[in-house]
Amino acid sequence: MERNTSSIQNNEETPLLTSTLMSTTPKVYKRRWYILAVFSGLTLIQAGVWNSWGPIADTSSFVYGWKHSDIALLLNWGPIGFFIAAVPSFWLLDVAGLRWSAVLGSIFVCLGTGIRCLALDLRPMQPWLIHVGQALNALAGPLLFAGPVVVSAVWFPIHEQTRAVAIGTTAGTVGMAMSFILGPLLVRDIAVCNQTSIPKHQSLGAIYRDPQYDFIDNSTSPVCPIVNRTDLTGARKDIQKLMYIEWCYSGVLLLLALLYFPKQPPTPPSIAAGTQRTNFTQGLKAIVKNKKFWLIALPYGLPMGFYGVWSNFIDAILEPLNIQQEEAGWIGFWAIVGGSVTSLIVGSLLDYFKHRLKHVTVGIYIGALVSTVWLILICREVLPFSKVCLYIAAILSGGLVNTPPPLLYELACQNSYPIGEGVTSGMMAIVYNIAAMTFLLIMMVPSMDTSWLNFGLLGCVCLAVPLLLILRESFNRLDLDERAPGTPKSGKSGPLVPTV
Repeated sequence: MERNTSSIQNNEETPLLTSTLMSTTPKVYKRRWYILAVFSGLTLIQAGVWNSWGPIADTSSFVYGWKHSDIALLLNWGPIGFFIAAVPSFWLLDVAGLRWSAVLGSIFVCLGTGIRCLALDLRPMQPWLIHVGQALNALAGPLLFAGPVVVSAVWFPIHEQTRAVAIGTTAGTVGMAMSFILGPLLVRDIAVCNQTSIPKHQSLGAIYRDPQYDFIDNSTSPVCPIVNRTDLTGARKDIQKLMYIEWCYSGVLLLLALLYFPKQPPTPPSIAAGTQRTNFTQGLKAIVKNKKFWLIALPYGLPMGFYGVWSNFIDAILEPLNIQQEEAGWIGFWAIVGGSVTSLIVGSLLDYFKHRLKHVTVGIYIGALVSTVWLILICREVLPFSKVCLYIAAILSGGLVNTPPPLLYELACQNSYPIGEGVTSGMMAIVYNIAAMTFLLIMMVPSMDTSWLNFGLLGCVCLAVPLLLILRESFNRLDLDERAPGTPKSGKSGPLVPTV
């Protein structure tokens, strides 16, 4: 999409469109689904690689001698790398377009996963190389995080845009969900011999000298666990298998992005897609001053940023209730899958009722609030414990928190137009990552446990509801399309016929 160098009005209620409407008839291309599929695949693997270590935290702790703070640091490379690459990435999306964003993002992911595989065979440099791999994967985050909104605006007609955003943005959460299953499925949960655990600093005797066992002294408890050495060797191989699978998947997507991924379609799919946007610098300044944007960005970034942390420690959160690593992984998986499926359904429906975006989002967050309270009461044993109720409460809470993102992305782009979608979605992603990094930094405090995480999730959801309620939304981009002659109203099916 072209960029305009003229200034934008300070009045956020009436954005200034300095370009003339496109003179050609909009066209929709069938290849738009290929573009969305490749970009969604990249988003999926980038999120899955970022979340590789959380679902296997218990096993990784024994294999590499890590603590919860070490796992938190690996996860924190996501927001750290994001902030390093954020502004250049959003500039690339806004100015250079989708092709360079897809290619560069896939290179970072493939290179990062490849270095992690290399680290498995280089024991002395292993910790450092794993961190380098995580950091490189994180550098792709800004490009892939904000990209689906741009794909939707550039390639899709108005009656498919919310659905396209839902597919692209939920791909990242699906990647996280798959990591909850693929990790525990491939990496065994090491059995700790608690019966033979002994007090620290006492004589280990025959147990320590037995070649069948390893003495692991990374516990913060008064006892040190004894682990079967065969389990440790097998777990190392399991982790190696997981790393190679992620590397191969990222390599295939890099090849697809290199072979065919155009910057934009020959003819725009809508009137708004063919109009000029404000240039990058002016758009960035304007969106920072846009009050409506912040009333949308905060309800998105706070709950989602905190849930990203919460989900990575779900096994530790549920451990006091005797929920094992694999069970916790399934809970995390179904919570994210539930949210993704709901996002796709709601997003598709709201393509026909775009003016109800805010009201539906508020209703979803109220449901998340109720289910989170239910989860807290179960975890605190205020209510009688039931594994079935625990599963339902945790899955409902996570699923409902994961539903609103595509709706909020669409709402933000509608309200900030004619600011470019790359700038708007990029700023949304920055808010999310600030929240995630803040909460992860708290978890890196050595004395910090996981008992407060449920309450933190509840607080973030509670804050989102009043912020959305005071928002007076507008639909600048939709109004432009609906004013055009022959354009269907409210996203109803139009006369556009897909071409190749």
